[in-house]
Amino acid sequence: MHRSSHHPLLMLMLILISSIPLQSRSNGTIHEVSITTDLATLGKNSAQTNRPILLLMSSEECPYCLLVKREILNPMILSGDYKDRIMIYELMIDSPTDLHDFDGKMKDASIIARRYKIKVTPTMLFLAPDGTELTKKIVGINAPELFSFYVDKAIDKAVLKLTTE
Repeated sequence: MHRSSHHPLLMLMLILISSIPLQSRSNGTIHEVSITTDLATLGKNSAQTNRPILLLMSSEECPYCLLVKREILNPMILSGDYKDRIMIYELMIDSPTDLHDFDGKMKDASIIARRYKIKVTPTMLFLAPDGTELTKKIVGINAPELFSFYVDKAIDKAVLKLTTE
């Protein structure tokens, strides 16, 4: 009897733990996708380090955006394998605040989303320091079991294009 009375408590604890957002810390570093409001600074950092930008275009009420971050992008950041290859950031297209575009001018996030023809979230863009697309964007998430493969191939193409231009 004693053992079974703790079973519901254990289940509740497991449910609560599984609902905590993935935010791993190591040496004070947060290993998750950062939301950007300053594309101009991202562009400057990209140019200085010669790394393309993977920009996840997402929205607040997008469960698939959370899935992409939790299952693909956060583990990529946590692994450290992509640190010297690509910069990974998120832009919320439904953000109520303006942000700095690549040219440094303040713009509404929806204007930036229209420029890249974003109709579905999540969409991953692979960008040069000036904001031009280096390779085909990845729209939505289908075939989750192959999704990491497609992201890796797009990163390879973006890195190659950026470093050979």
